[in-house]
Amino acid sequence: MSVGITLIVLAILLRSAGRFVPFYAFKERILITRIVPLIIFFILLGVHLVHSHFTLSGIYVMIQMFPEFLLLILFGVVYVLYVSYRIARIYLLSRKLAEEVLGKAYRVGDVYVLPVKDLVALNVGFLRPRIVVSEGVLSLPENERELVMEHERFHARMRDNLRLLLFELLLPTEKDREDYRAYLEIRNDSHMLKRYTPRDLAYTLVRFSMAYPGGTGMATSLRRRIEFLSGEMRIFNLKGSEILVIVLTPLIWYLAYTSCYMDLCIK
Repeated sequence: MSVGITLIVLAILLRSAGRFVPFYAFKERILITRIVPLIIFFILLGVHLVHSHFTLSGIYVMIQMFPEFLLLILFGVVYVLYVSYRIARIYLLSRKLAEEVLGKAYRVGDVYVLPVKDLVALNVGFLRPRIVVSEGVLSLPENERELVMEHERFHARMRDNLRLLLFELLLPTEKDREDYRAYLEIRNDSHMLKRYTPRDLAYTLVRFSMAYPGGTGMATSLRRRIEFLSGEMRIFNLKGSEILVIVLTPLIWYLAYTSCYMDLCIK
């Protein structure tokens, strides 16, 4: 088996292994089982394209010698089309939602206020996110109101909507998307603990969750955030995994460019 096919199999195995990594190691799971496989696929595709000299005749010769090159080309084309579709669809839907929400809201300082008594707090927009809350939020006790506003300002400052949009580049599953939303919320909660107690955060969180009992992923996200605030769960943050990605990239390039004797490139 050539090095190219071996690396493709490795990428597929890494991608499949994501389901077995627990949530508390979410960052490491994404790095190793989502980012690394894509790096492998596109480095192999790039190496074959370089050796084909980017000509149709060269590509034809490479496909004859290395059938996996055709699979890599198909994957690259499908990847670009699918990701472009997903990002465009999410962007357009989000833009439409933003227009509808902001059209119903009035502005108070840097905040848009919806004239409803329900508890609503969200960010709209990607590059310049705007904070939208309801009159129900403004009527909360001062401590809770400030907690909610600071929570949304942190989301806006970190541009979490843009992060969620760019997350589509990793070809996430629905579980990945749900976990990433929960991860961003927990990161936000961690920041908020500098000013508020876990009890304050948990109380406000439960109050909002009761307003949306049927929200998608709300129950799972709520459980994880409560576990984090209560100290029952720690988010694993091994910096070594980031080093692993940095090391793997030049290593794969090295294997790809120096393994002619293993049938990876044209002699």
